[in-house]
Amino acid sequence: MREDLHYTADEAPGQRLLGPTGARPRRVRDRESDFADFFENGALALHLVGPDGTILEANKAELDLLGYTADEYIGRHIGDFHADPDTICDILARLGKGEKLDKYPARLRARDGSVKSRSRQAFVSNEGNSSTRGASPST
Repeated sequence: MREDLHYTADEAPGQRLLGPTGARPRRVRDRESDFADFFENGALALHLVGPDGTILEANKAELDLLGYTADEYIGRHIGDFHADPDTICDILARLGKGEKLDKYPARLRARDGSVKSRSRQAFVSNEGNSSTRGASPST
């Protein structure tokens, strides 16, 4: 291992790479910035849900699709926005087992009371000791 590259004690090689001062290299920061821009400004409706079903983040496309503000949507349980309780229970149970979902039909309730039928794509990402579930309604 090069002496100018260091890992924190709880990170293995191949995970987060730190520079000589403990700062992340510019290319890593740039990629994170690009991802944040893609998430927030992308055309696909995206949200991140915690292991307990709480919405952690949602992008503008998701909020626009359903007609909610960030304050009305983020921090609430994802089940509050599904028209079919059995569907979201099944989605969360499958994600809890680490399954990846592709084209899973779901009906979401918009702020105006209308129901939006969408196919869901969802996955589980484990970071540290927590899991994050990501999902996007596809068209």
